[in-house]
Amino acid sequence: KDNIFNLVIEEFNDLDELKTVLSKNENINNQFLSNLDNEAQINLLNNFAKKFEIIPPFKDEKKWKLKFVWSDVEEGKEIFNASIRLSQENLQKSLVNDLDKYANFIDFQHKNILRLVLLIIFL
Repeated sequence: KDNIFNLVIEEFNDLDELKTVLSKNENINNQFLSNLDNEAQINLLNNFAKKFEIIPPFKDEKKWKLKFVWSDVEEGKEIFNASIRLSQENLQKSLVNDLDKYANFIDFQHKNILRLVLLIIFL
């Protein structure tokens, strides 16, 4: 359970999900991104994404903290929640993909063992 939680935190901290959510935000598009070239948009989205943090607990504490600096608190909460949800979804897809690859590898190994056994039997 803790490992999955830490993986979600890692996924969130790479900022990709935040940048995706921010880039789809209508207010941000209308107010900031619409008149910028691609490189300037990327830079601005990076700067905005860095305003959202998940802070680990100190030694004596158990609770993690969510911190963001945003002009509209409710919009900031929505961005944070959407980014965490997207981080969870992306992690889930990644884990399912990894398990699928592992299952295919095991299946491949079993087929190779079966071929080897059949080869030995018919020698």
